[in-house]
Amino acid sequence: MAGSSAEARPVVADAGEIAPDLPLRALEDFIGFELRRAYNASARKFVEIMSELSLQPGQYSLMLAIESVPGSTQSTVARLLSVDRSTMVPLLNQLERKGFVQRVRRADDRRAHALQLTALGSSILKQSRDLVEAHERTIMRGFSAEERNSLLSALRRIGKNSA
Repeated sequence: MAGSSAEARPVVADAGEIAPDLPLRALEDFIGFELRRAYNASARKFVEIMSELSLQPGQYSLMLAIESVPGSTQSTVARLLSVDRSTMVPLLNQLERKGFVQRVRRADDRRAHALQLTALGSSILKQSRDLVEAHERTIMRGFSAEERNSLLSALRRIGKNSA
């Protein structure tokens, strides 16, 4: 029946979410929406493959940054990862509880703490590399090296423009 309210309602999938294959004409041309949708899909798969190591995407990034810049403070790492303190502190606390990261007082500034991976954290990070590389290959399937580089360049430009 034309014009009925039943026609106007979106088809609903499990848990009340709008079915992912339905067009969202009001959003589909927005870069931010597509970035978020791509991130959500990638992060769900990342969480799935990293579940055996108990690592979330943000935790992995944080551990990688700590390994890359050993002895740095949490404010330095937060700037490197473009995250604020309200995001950084809970991530560090989670990793510290798991025994992956430790905060050590800096000799040159007793008020500041240097971040270090523990032996367990280094081991987990080493184990996760192959999984992350496989995940990257999966999400970039069908992209040429040139397309991958162009995508990275575009994403970095979006990040700079949004800062």
